[in-house]
Amino acid sequence: MVFAGLRGKEWEVRLATYLGYRFVYPLADGVVAVSRGVAEELQQITRIRPERLHVIYNPAITPDFYEKANAPVEHPWFQPGEPPVVLGVARLHPVKGLDTLLRAFAQVVQHMPARLMILGEGDERARLEQLVCELNLQGLVAMAGFDPNLFRYMRRAAVFVLASRTEGMPVALI
Repeated sequence: MVFAGLRGKEWEVRLATYLGYRFVYPLADGVVAVSRGVAEELQQITRIRPERLHVIYNPAITPDFYEKANAPVEHPWFQPGEPPVVLGVARLHPVKGLDTLLRAFAQVVQHMPARLMILGEGDERARLEQLVCELNLQGLVAMAGFDPNLFRYMRRAAVFVLASRTEGMPVALI
């Protein structure tokens, strides 16, 4: 989990990261992890004393949560009478499994009308757009980019999909 984001990186980057965790973290007065799983893995890697390792989950319901969820969505797919929208929210990166989501969605639309909206940006955009074409999903998939207010889309989507191959604490899901 801790090193999931390093998959595909050069061995030097992975080694430097590991050594940083292993030898620098134990010097800290305290370390915060975003989940119990990440905390356990950090404890194994770093040998930091458990009392100096704290779990603080990222998400929080802020006073403006409902205001954000009720904000309008201008995209025409969210108008009454339109087919259901499947929503994926992720950084466009191989570990996020958006290629798998696209392949699964291609099977769904063979059986029912639906649309897929992916919110997020990343270095895999061109590859994913190419896959949309290969799967003949043009017009059924929108890669709408980053939006600072995901709640308004989540509130209106028929389904939210977390397609990640691995996650420590999936903030989008929470």
